[in-house]
Amino acid sequence: MTTLQAVIGAARTIRSEHDVKPSLEVPLRVRTDDEPTRAWLASCAALIAFLVKTKDAPVFERTGGAREKGTTVSVVPMESGSIHVLVGLKGS
Repeated sequence: MTTLQAVIGAARTIRSEHDVKPSLEVPLRVRTDDEPTRAWLASCAALIAFLVKTKDAPVFERTGGAREKGTTVSVVPMESGSIHVLVGLKGS
């Protein structure tokens, strides 16, 4: 549960720090190499989407890959690595 709270908190902090209006939906990507954590977070996708106010369903994927232009990232530390929370701000 702590991991879920940290991911949601990271996304909401990015929204707040960048003055994203509460009415706007944002794209969200969650990246981690820890497969069980990624699968568990994906099972909570509807809750994450509701609490973060995402545009479409959040995307859960392995760490790596390009960061899209207009995206801000927050890193959530874990015992087994880290979780990268990417929030799209382009157009917000």
